[in-house]
Amino acid sequence: MKVFIINLKESVKRRQCIEYQCRRYSLDYEFIDAVNGHLLSGEDTVKHTREINYATRPGEIGCALSHIHIYRLIDERGLEQALILEDDAKLTPEAMPIIRHIALHNDPNRPLLTLLTTCHQYLKKPKHVLNTTHSLHKVIDDARLCH
Repeated sequence: MKVFIINLKESVKRRQCIEYQCRRYSLDYEFIDAVNGHLLSGEDTVKHTREINYATRPGEIGCALSHIHIYRLIDERGLEQALILEDDAKLTPEAMPIIRHIALHNDPNRPLLTLLTTCHQYLKKPKHVLNTTHSLHKVIDDARLCH
């Protein structure tokens, strides 16, 4: 599975930290230069947002655009699956089996986006129980994904 890591060029320590983690778990990773929302012109900000939108701060807009760029890369490269990490992600021994489980049980004929985060609005009945502390739920809405 290909791992894409979103990283601002100037965030060298974050890059080093996540790179160490990826090497530790033998992940096939690639850094993607993050879109710095603070450097977007007013025209670009208007172009990439809507009047009613959760992403209103420059960092949120840059984060969303960075993710969209990676979605396009996944499509262009014909990848069946990928893991997108931001450079402040913490990979733990507990997380790796969960990530591998999701990768192994993904249907390549059915597009699926799995968010590995805590969401505030989701259906209570899990779609799949992964272990005693983690399960997959259908998300209703969560705008805290990029911060």
